[in-house]
Parts: sequence; C-alpha cells; structure tokens
Amino acid sequence: MVRFVLMVLGLASVLFAGVAMGVRQGWFARPSYSDEIILFLGLAHLGLFGFILRRLDSGPEDFVKIYLGSTVLRILFFGLFIFLVIRLDPVSGPANALFFLLSYFLFTGLEVAALYPIVSNRKPAKQGQKGD
Repeated sequence: MVRFVLMVLGLASVLFAGVAMGVRQGWFARPSYSDEIILFLGLAHLGLFGFILRRLDSGPEDFVKIYLGSTVLRILFFGLFIFLVIRLDPVSGPANALFFLLSYFLFTGLEVAALYPIVSNRKPAKQGQKGD
C-alpha cells in the first residue's frame, strides 16, 4: 500500500507540474478546478485501492465482483463530482471535464497496474471433485 501511495503522489505531482508547465508555455488555459480534480482523484483512488485490498484479503476469489462494485461506486461519485464542478463553473466546464477525464484515466491505469501483480500472484483455492 505504501508503494501505491508513493505512486499516486508521484502521478499527482506530474499532473500539477504538467498543468503549470502547459499554462506557462501558453499551450492551454488552466482548468479552473485542476487542483481540486487532482486532489479528489488521488484521494479517491487511494481509498478505493485500500478498499479493494481489504476485500481481497477476505475473499480473493471474488475479485471481479469487488472490482465491478468499486467501479459502480466510482461512476456514481465521480459523476457527481464532475457534475458539481461543471455547475460551479459552466464557462470552464469543457476544460475541467477534459482534464478530469485525462486525470481519471491516468489514475485508473496506475491503479490497475498496481493491482495486477497482487491479483495475479494470488492462487485461487483449488476446487475439484473428490478423489482427484
């Protein structure tokens, strides 16, 4: 978990620096809620990663159900968050939504990359017929 926290902090730092550099170079205008988006997504992915790890310890064979359940929660809460951001600043709504999507895919990719070795190393309980 500590390694994932460090990876999330690293990705958040890269996103903060990327926004600052892009604005400084004149490539784009700063999305009005970029800092809040990065903070929200980083904390949410840390929480979801911890939740998934705790649930995996209790039932590793249910990984697909656990991950799909967390994806439903993710869609609900993240959809509500970006809806509120767009309602708070309709003028910068498209820029905020685009930045949210970019950040979401980066954080989700990081989460999947961190979960893959954990899940693939777990051996499911052998199930078979008696006498095998």
